[in-house]
Amino acid sequence: YRGNMQYVIVKQSPEGSGEAFEMDTQGADEPLSKPTIANVTIIANKQANDDSFIMQFKKKSGGFFHNVVATVAGDSPNTFASCARITGGAGANVNTALVFNNWIQDCANDGSGGDLVSADSEAGADAVGNATIAVAAPALDAILASQAPEAVLAAPVNWTDVNGTFAESTANTSFLDATDFIGAVNPDGSNPWWAGWTLPGSL
Repeated sequence: YRGNMQYVIVKQSPEGSGEAFEMDTQGADEPLSKPTIANVTIIANKQANDDSFIMQFKKKSGGFFHNVVATVAGDSPNTFASCARITGGAGANVNTALVFNNWIQDCANDGSGGDLVSADSEAGADAVGNATIAVAAPALDAILASQAPEAVLAAPVNWTDVNGTFAESTANTSFLDATDFIGAVNPDGSNPWWAGWTLPGSL
């Protein structure tokens, strides 16, 4: 998959398993899965004693994740320790076809923020970390907007510049909005877009 998605809320179940995003391919260089996912709020949850990471990249997969809140449900029965596990050759894509940009990192139950990548990720996978990633509590409000100061960006994301910086970027400049906030919902409260059409009790 090389498409684009924007304004995504992932709220996992405490009775389920699996990752918020599990990126996979056939394990070959082509075709390479490397979507652009922007303005995402992940509220991770799993059954007890499940994997301790929120996302997984394997079999040479990639992806461009912009403006992401990654947090853990306060009552999760599972113990979380990291945001992402990067294995199976996916580490070779870091900073070319696997990019994290503008994140609020809150990937552990204990409030420490956790690790950006799991301890068993490939050597060099931690290079996905950069100055746009802030370890902070997201302070999600009633409409799932982050009220953390870090959620408000100094300027909107310029998708043309993103494509210029990363030659393998798949950002569709005619599809993606140039937002100036992290997470799926604008912190100013002007657009609780999911209210009224999601299934009762699902968010």
